[in-house]
Parts: sequence; C-alpha cells; structure tokens
Amino acid sequence: NPDRGFLQALQNAVGWTIGGFDTRPVPEAMEQKKVDRLQILLSYRQDETTGAPRVRMYDYLCDILFGIPMTPVGPEVVMPDFQDLDGHIVKAKWIEANFNDFRAGKPRPAPVFAANRYPYQLPTRSADTEVQAVAQHWLLWYLHFPWEEVADFSDDQIDKDVRREVELVAKSYGFDRVDYVWYRNPAASVPDMFHVQVFWIVPESAMPLA
Repeated sequence: NPDRGFLQALQNAVGWTIGGFDTRPVPEAMEQKKVDRLQILLSYRQDETTGAPRVRMYDYLCDILFGIPMTPVGPEVVMPDFQDLDGHIVKAKWIEANFNDFRAGKPRPAPVFAANRYPYQLPTRSADTEVQAVAQHWLLWYLHFPWEEVADFSDDQIDKDVRREVELVAKSYGFDRVDYVWYRNPAASVPDMFHVQVFWIVPESAMPLA
C-alpha cells in the first residue's frame, strides 16, 4: 500500500522501512540524476517535441537492464540540440532498441531486479553489516515490447518474483534471512516500463551462512 499514511505507520511499527513523508532520493543521488538525465536525452531516442521534454526512458532501460541490442535511429528522425549542465549547446546522437530477434521468436527477457540508482533516504540502525544497518532500495523491472501495452501483474505474481529475487540477493551477501516490502508507485517518475519499488534488509539477529 503506497498511501503516505500507511507507509509512515509501517515505518513507525518496524523502524527500517521508508516513511510516508520523506520519499526523496539522498542528495548525492539527486545530482547524479541530473547528469544521467542529460546523457539519456543526448543518447537515447526521445519524443520529437518542442519545449522542455519529458525524458523518455524506454530505450535506455532496454539497453542497461535487459541488454536489448541498440541501433542508430533512422535519417528521418530529427534530433534536437540540448543545453548541457555547463550551458553549452550539444547535438543529440540517438540510438534505439532493435527488437528484430524478438519479433522472430526469441524469448522475452525475465524481470530484472536491480539496485535503485537514486535511492531514497532511509533510517539507519546499529548493525554488523550494511545490509543489516539500512534497508536497500531496489527496483523490479518488467519488460514489455513496443507493440504491447505497459505490463502489469497481480500482487501474488509480483510478490512471488520479489521474494525470489530478494532471497537470491541476500544469499549473495551471505545470509539466508531477509525482510522486505514492495509497492507500486502511484505517481511513477518513469512510466515507460512497469516496475515496483522494493526495500529489503537482513534482520539484525541473522547470522552469516557458514
């Protein structure tokens, strides 16, 4: 439940989860987001509009998360100029996803579980390891093809996928116990591809695997 009051009540109850009124990235992540936004505008196909554009993330996500082959956009695509962070005018050079192999029957990539590049501010506690001291903010992404609607799934399916992924990640850190919460973002800043917010932490009492 992404309702702010519910999230705050949950944090008050368990201590480690995200609160309902502080869902913002840490300051360093905000600066990184500005740099990344410009690079995406310059490198990946965007909607050909005038004025300040909404950053289209679809091809970028296909590239960095799912490893979809990229190809330069065709000559019919008009690529605008952008102003970089130093005020210089820079020419875009766009690429876009090439789905020819998937149209020919290649299987759809599985969902991808990845750390959020712009993690939210979260409470900390005294613990032996980082994954016990502060919740880890990750995202579970589901690919849809351009000729499909943006994917959506039942809560049961998402929870099954999240549980599988957080248990695998916890084991990679040497633990076989993990707590987690997830939710759909009702006002997603990246509507281009279906994803859910996941916060996970290893219990303080958990002992490393032998």
